[in-house]
Amino acid sequence: MAETTKPATMREMFEQVRGDLRMMLDPQAWNLWISGLQPVSYGQGVLVVAAPNESAREWCETRGDRLIRRELRRATDRDVQVQYVLQAGVPC
Repeated sequence: MAETTKPATMREMFEQVRGDLRMMLDPQAWNLWISGLQPVSYGQGVLVVAAPNESAREWCETRGDRLIRRELRRATDRDVQVQYVLQAGVPC
């Protein structure tokens, strides 16, 4: 298999963070709040993340944001702000 020097995209980094959070959180909490999150866009230091429902969006914004941003910082070595939005049609 050929090596690549392509830097990881923010989408790939977010998937890594989701995996890390899966190892940290209670399985029920991960399933309720984190599993359905999908990265939508990234620009100017802000990652927009879609939540599958209002409960997950609100939990991430009010309770999970610090943890999510901390893990993004570990994965990317930079401070990333996260905006949580509700997006219809995002798979759970």
